[in-house]
Amino acid sequence: MSDHAEEKKRAMVKWKRDVIYGIALEVVCVLCYFGTRNLPTGTAKIWQARADVYIWLWIIILAILSAILIATAVIKKDQTPCEPVWTREGMVTAGAFFLYLFVMSYIGFILTTMVFLTTMILYYSWKMDKLHYTGSALIKKIILYIVAALVTTFVTYWIFTSLLDVRLPAWSLF
Repeated sequence: MSDHAEEKKRAMVKWKRDVIYGIALEVVCVLCYFGTRNLPTGTAKIWQARADVYIWLWIIILAILSAILIATAVIKKDQTPCEPVWTREGMVTAGAFFLYLFVMSYIGFILTTMVFLTTMILYYSWKMDKLHYTGSALIKKIILYIVAALVTTFVTYWIFTSLLDVRLPAWSLF
């Protein structure tokens, strides 16, 4: 069987993939809502400035967009072949993300986020054949990725703790 025929056999039509994504995102929205119902309110005096309200706003936006995705997919029924829902990269990313969320309460936001971002950047760079360097060029590229993860981690930490007044998990020995 040719590569093209094998690829077509594996392919999924776009509208079915979009319905699956939309339903999965709706489930995530429901789980996130219930998971954020007991968040500490912080020191915000205005109800709309609380951390949980900010998260609920994003959950509502995601739920609306997911519903639009489902409706559009069902109405248009686009038959374009596309990649299956769960590729190897998708499974690695989902597994790493769930591990990230699980471990964060034990080793804290900063360390967990730094390791997660660095790992994901390196993984996708490797998958996209962007790590074909050797010697010091490879080390420089990896250091660049680590710095990018570090900057992203600390900017995210600053936004959540300083601007949004959200308490993020801190590392503790006990």
